[in-house]
Amino acid sequence: MAKSRSIAASLIGVAVAAVTISQVINPARAEVPQNTVEVATPAEIELTDRVITEAPQAKSDSVAPATLEIEAIVQSAPEPLAPMPIVAEAADGYIVFVEDASHVVEGATDWPQAKLDALVSFYEEAIAAYIGETGFGSTERWAEAFGISKDNPLRVVYAGNKADPAPARAGWREGTAVITHYTLRTSISTTCIQLVIHEMAHIWDGANDWALGEDLIETVENPEGFPTAKARDEGPKEDFAESVTALLWPGYAVNALWSDDTSDAPDATWTMDRHDFVEALMGQGS
Repeated sequence: MAKSRSIAASLIGVAVAAVTISQVINPARAEVPQNTVEVATPAEIELTDRVITEAPQAKSDSVAPATLEIEAIVQSAPEPLAPMPIVAEAADGYIVFVEDASHVVEGATDWPQAKLDALVSFYEEAIAAYIGETGFGSTERWAEAFGISKDNPLRVVYAGNKADPAPARAGWREGTAVITHYTLRTSISTTCIQLVIHEMAHIWDGANDWALGEDLIETVENPEGFPTAKARDEGPKEDFAESVTALLWPGYAVNALWSDDTSDAPDATWTMDRHDFVEALMGQGS
């Protein structure tokens, strides 16, 4: 009986020691609720890096250090906006004119029929420029570059003349491209088409996390060759949108030196300007 008790005591001692070693190697951690992602602490990351990068050690009786598994956090794209009543379409359904949008745009109202009819034709003209000889070449390539689809089209909203001092604003809301028109003077078609081209360029830039304007500034060899005063004075987003408009609408640029492709100046010898930058983007469909 004494011998049995001695053996049992030895086994209990081994078990306690094993638990103690386990606690030293793997300290107690707070329980993580289900359906959540556990993020390693800086100390754990450092330990993992050390285990991965160190050369293998010779086997010994010592306990090997614990290897920690670091789980990555994957962020999903925002869900598109819920459908809204469609009153008109353009670009084969990649652009829709919607109403009942006050939950998305403050002050949004129904479309006046005359303004709606005019805007639809202006958007068709703008799309023709975007997919023309100097543009993307097809509606499908344009839509892909802009991050839109027939299931999640570009939505055009009307918000009346007093909701905002700007004529229009463009951006992304919950994964959906939205252009809102405020002051809308449809009697001058050229100006309206240029405005639509400009606002659509913001959608393109936004689909690329607003990096295209920043890349433009860093890439061109004549950074002071702005096509317009707006491009010069209002930052990379407006610079990019104005440069796109200048490329797609010949004669829009007021600075002849914005492009050596269109300038007659003898000293225009750079090889990468805003004209070239935007043209290259459209050529690769980015």
